[in-house]
Amino acid sequence: MPATHSVGGQPVPVPSVAGLLLFGQNPNRFLSQAGITAAAYPSTEKDYSALMDRIRGPLVGLFQLTAGGQAELLIPGVIDRALAFVQQHAAESEQLVGAVRTAFTHYPPEAVRESLVNAVAHCDYLLSGTDVELALYTDRLEVISPGHLPNGMTVDRMRAGTRATRNQLVLDVLKDYRYMEQRGLGVRLKIIPLMRAHNGTEPDLLADGDRFTVRLWRS
Repeated sequence: MPATHSVGGQPVPVPSVAGLLLFGQNPNRFLSQAGITAAAYPSTEKDYSALMDRIRGPLVGLFQLTAGGQAELLIPGVIDRALAFVQQHAAESEQLVGAVRTAFTHYPPEAVRESLVNAVAHCDYLLSGTDVELALYTDRLEVISPGHLPNGMTVDRMRAGTRATRNQLVLDVLKDYRYMEQRGLGVRLKIIPLMRAHNGTEPDLLADGDRFTVRLWRS
């Protein structure tokens, strides 16, 4: 049940932070740090000529039922819009495999998806003025989540599949929407092996003060 406060003597429901993040049409009206700031840079460094997108809205898509009982998408979710940004700006290239020219994706979509889901699920939304950052460079992709690693988590424990949560309700709903499968195992069972199989690179996992970075290298 949502909390309430009184207006004119009448109780008015007040949504939780998780409720705003997941289902609010405009969470940034109340949480300026909600959402993802995405940038595609033309080199290996940050540059003013980057293509930018401030992705705002609910974490998951909002739907309504039509008269025919079908689910109709009203507002696309932040996670899916961020994935679309990567697909648009980290476009496929072509390689010769034997005598056949074959399309090659620079980053495995499941590894990117897992990195983004982890970032929004474990972000410290009490830190105002900063949101999740998605940065595409010509040699790498970075997803940066504000906040210290929660509950004594370390990079080594994360690689081993240890579980620790900061926003339990957000995790529960993302699992219900099938954005997540086994909690705590995304880095170990998805991001690391997918990058190794894709291009033989090892993703960087960096806990640096008040932010955590997942860095995927382009071959």
